[in-house]
Amino acid sequence: MRHRLFTLDEANRLLPWLKERLAELDKYRESLAQVQERIGEVHLKGRTNGATGDGHPAGLTQQMLESTERQANAVIERIMQEGIILRDPARGLVDFPSMRDGHEVYLCWLRDEPGIGYWHDTDAGFAGRRPL
Repeated sequence: MRHRLFTLDEANRLLPWLKERLAELDKYRESLAQVQERIGEVHLKGRTNGATGDGHPAGLTQQMLESTERQANAVIERIMQEGIILRDPARGLVDFPSMRDGHEVYLCWLRDEPGIGYWHDTDAGFAGRRPL
Protein backbone atom coordinates (compact mmCIF):
# COMPACT_ATOMS: atom_id res chain seq x y z
CA MET A 1 0.00 0.00 0.00
CA ARG A 2 1.32 3.44 -0.95
CA HIS A 3 1.63 5.96 1.85
CA ARG A 4 -0.22 9.22 1.89
CA LEU A 5 1.17 12.31 0.17
CA PHE A 6 0.11 15.73 1.45
CA THR A 7 -0.32 19.03 -0.28
CA LEU A 8 0.88 22.04 1.70
CA ASP A 9 -2.74 23.05 2.36
CA GLU A 10 -3.69 19.56 3.57
CA ALA A 11 -0.73 19.44 5.94
CA ASN A 12 -1.41 22.93 7.30
CA ARG A 13 -5.08 22.03 7.91
CA LEU A 14 -3.94 19.11 10.08
CA LEU A 15 -1.77 21.29 12.35
CA PRO A 16 -4.49 22.14 14.94
CA TRP A 17 -5.33 18.44 15.30
CA LEU A 18 -1.63 17.57 15.45
CA LYS A 19 -0.97 20.21 18.13
CA GLU A 20 -3.66 18.57 20.28
CA ARG A 21 -2.08 15.13 19.82
CA LEU A 22 1.36 16.52 20.72
CA ALA A 23 -0.11 18.12 23.86
CA GLU A 24 -1.55 14.71 24.79
CA LEU A 25 1.85 13.15 24.27
CA ASP A 26 3.45 15.79 26.48
CA LYS A 27 1.09 14.86 29.33
CA TYR A 28 1.85 11.16 28.94
CA ARG A 29 5.58 11.83 28.79
CA GLU A 30 5.34 13.85 32.02
CA SER A 31 3.35 11.05 33.67
CA LEU A 32 5.86 8.48 32.49
CA ALA A 33 8.71 10.48 33.94
CA GLN A 34 6.94 10.73 37.30
CA VAL A 35 6.11 7.03 37.47
CA GLN A 36 9.63 6.06 36.39
CA GLU A 37 10.99 8.30 39.13
CA ARG A 38 8.81 6.53 41.68
CA ILE A 39 9.97 3.14 40.46
CA GLY A 40 13.58 4.31 40.62
CA GLU A 41 13.10 5.51 44.20
CA VAL A 42 11.77 2.10 45.19
CA HIS A 43 14.77 0.34 43.68
CA LEU A 44 17.19 2.88 45.15
CA LYS A 45 15.78 2.55 48.66
CA GLY A 46 15.74 -1.19 48.37
CA ARG A 47 12.34 -1.44 50.00
CA THR A 48 11.20 -4.93 50.83
CA ASN A 49 7.62 -4.16 51.80
CA GLY A 50 6.45 -3.67 48.19
CA ALA A 51 5.39 -0.06 48.63
CA THR A 52 6.67 2.89 46.62
CA GLY A 53 6.73 5.30 49.51
CA ASP A 54 3.67 7.18 48.27
CA GLY A 55 1.18 4.49 49.23
CA HIS A 56 1.20 2.76 45.84
CA PRO A 57 2.31 -0.86 45.83
CA ALA A 58 5.27 -1.31 43.50
CA GLY A 59 3.19 -3.53 41.18
CA LEU A 60 0.53 -0.84 40.87
CA THR A 61 3.18 1.70 39.92
CA GLN A 62 4.45 -0.69 37.24
CA GLN A 63 0.87 -1.07 35.97
CA MET A 64 0.55 2.73 35.84
CA LEU A 65 3.75 2.88 33.81
CA GLU A 66 2.54 0.26 31.34
CA SER A 67 -0.89 1.89 31.01
CA THR A 68 0.62 5.32 30.35
CA GLU A 69 3.00 3.84 27.79
CA ARG A 70 0.06 2.18 26.01
CA GLN A 71 -1.84 5.48 25.95
CA ALA A 72 1.16 7.38 24.59
CA ASN A 73 1.73 4.71 21.94
CA ALA A 74 -1.95 4.93 20.94
CA VAL A 75 -1.54 8.67 20.29
CA ILE A 76 1.61 8.05 18.26
CA GLU A 77 -0.25 5.38 16.29
CA ARG A 78 -3.10 7.84 15.54
CA ILE A 79 -0.58 10.35 14.19
CA MET A 80 1.08 7.70 12.05
CA GLN A 81 -2.29 6.48 10.74
CA GLU A 82 -2.80 9.96 9.28
CA GLY A 83 0.41 9.46 7.30
CA ILE A 84 2.40 11.93 9.40
CA ILE A 85 5.95 10.99 10.38
CA LEU A 86 6.66 11.85 14.02
CA ARG A 87 10.40 12.47 14.24
CA ASP A 88 10.77 13.90 17.75
CA PRO A 89 7.76 13.97 20.10
CA ALA A 90 9.54 16.14 22.67
CA ARG A 91 10.30 18.88 20.15
CA GLY A 92 7.15 18.33 18.15
CA LEU A 93 9.13 17.67 14.97
CA VAL A 94 7.12 16.06 12.19
CA ASP A 95 7.37 15.42 8.47
CA PHE A 96 4.54 15.23 5.95
CA PRO A 97 5.38 13.25 2.81
CA SER A 98 4.72 15.41 -0.24
CA MET A 99 5.70 15.90 -3.87
CA ARG A 100 7.89 18.73 -5.12
CA ASP A 101 9.14 19.10 -8.67
CA GLY A 102 8.22 15.52 -9.45
CA HIS A 103 9.94 13.79 -6.54
CA GLU A 104 8.96 12.92 -3.02
CA VAL A 105 10.06 15.28 -0.24
CA TYR A 106 9.02 15.98 3.33
CA LEU A 107 7.19 19.10 4.44
CA CYS A 108 8.85 19.76 7.78
CA TRP A 109 7.22 21.37 10.83
CA LEU A 110 8.14 22.11 14.46
CA ARG A 111 5.32 22.65 16.94
CA ASP A 112 6.25 26.29 17.67
CA GLU A 113 6.14 27.30 14.01
CA PRO A 114 2.90 29.04 12.95
CA GLY A 115 2.59 26.91 9.81
CA ILE A 116 4.62 24.70 7.55
CA GLY A 117 7.35 26.81 6.05
CA TYR A 118 10.08 24.28 5.26
CA TRP A 119 10.75 21.15 3.28
CA HIS A 120 13.66 18.76 2.83
CA ASP A 121 14.61 15.78 0.68
CA THR A 122 13.67 12.42 2.14
CA ASP A 123 17.32 11.61 2.82
CA ALA A 124 18.38 15.07 4.09
CA GLY A 125 16.76 15.25 7.52
CA PHE A 126 16.19 18.34 9.64
CA ALA A 127 19.62 19.80 8.83
CA GLY A 128 18.62 19.90 5.15
CA ARG A 129 15.50 22.02 5.71
CA ARG A 130 14.88 24.69 3.11
CA PRO A 131 12.23 27.42 3.06
CA LEU A 132 9.23 26.78 0.85
